[in-house]
Amino acid sequence: MTWWRIRFLVPTAFADAAAWLLAAQLDHPAEVQDGSTMSKDGDASHSAVVMAFTSEPDAERLEETIRNVLSTFGVALAAVETQRSDDQSWREGWRAFFRSARLSERVSVHPPWEQRIETPV
Repeated sequence: MTWWRIRFLVPTAFADAAAWLLAAQLDHPAEVQDGSTMSKDGDASHSAVVMAFTSEPDAERLEETIRNVLSTFGVALAAVETQRSDDQSWREGWRAFFRSARLSERVSVHPPWEQRIETPV
């Protein structure tokens, strides 16, 4: 699956509000990544606002919308990074989180791609 990641830095003080306004205007989710999130990004004074799209976004319209949102806070847009990805690892990667487990002496559960845990009869 091909997808596009849009990323730009914004002062941390405005990151949540900017992401919320951007998401509302585009009717599309936006994520803030900083030192306190699982996906570490930015530095102490800046956070990254990240959006992912499954079809190529209209870069000119998107950048104009981002500039308008940031102007609300008196912040200029430094740069918008666009990254295209053809990553397919998600198709199988989620399986790593599901393992066979013995629930009791006679009952076990297992995902279909793993070997069954033998239980005594």
